[in-house]
This record gives sequence, C-alpha cells and structure tokens, in this order.
Amino acid sequence: MDELAADRVRGAAEVRAGAPGTTVVALRGEIDISNVDELAAVISDRLPEVPGAVVVDASGLDFLDSSGIALLLRLSARADTLVIRSPTHVVRRVIGAAGLTDVLGVEP
Repeated sequence: MDELAADRVRGAAEVRAGAPGTTVVALRGEIDISNVDELAAVISDRLPEVPGAVVVDASGLDFLDSSGIALLLRLSARADTLVIRSPTHVVRRVIGAAGLTDVLGVEP
C-alpha cells in the first residue's frame, strides 16, 4: 500500500490500480492547507502518466477545505474522467456548496 504515514499528517492517500484503465485514489482523514501538498505529492508520484479514469474513494474522508477541493480539481484536469465515490456527508456538503457535484462526478 502506497500511503503517507498518518503520524506526519491527519490525512492519508493510497493510489492503486482498479478495473482496466482505472486508477483508484483512496483518501482518508482530513485534507486541508496543512497537509494538501504532501498528499498531492503522494498522489502525483504514484498516478500513471496518463491515468485514464480515476475513481476517488472518499468513504474514509472526514473533512476537506478549499485546498482539498483544489486538489480534486487538479486531479480531474489530469484524468480522462473522474468520479468521487462514496463521499461522507460532510465531504458531499463541501463539494455541493462549491457547486462542483456534477463537475467532480459525485456518486453515492
């Protein structure tokens, strides 16, 4: 598992292969200004050069601020398609408040 140690930041990211042509990015904990650069580096280092479809597993993501939204938008710009799967209620509300539910492809 390619993960950023949780004792260094409050959040963690794991990047793994999914279905053919799909990369899964699992996010856990919190993403905010204090850790977004480290999490972005983990994701960038492990994401394929041409990632194709990216599924963000947000089921373990407890919180994100505007820097977390910016990270998701950068990831969306790099992928052919991006889906945010299983976001927690808090994460769904933040994405919705930003008006990005359709842009980021939020799924139940």
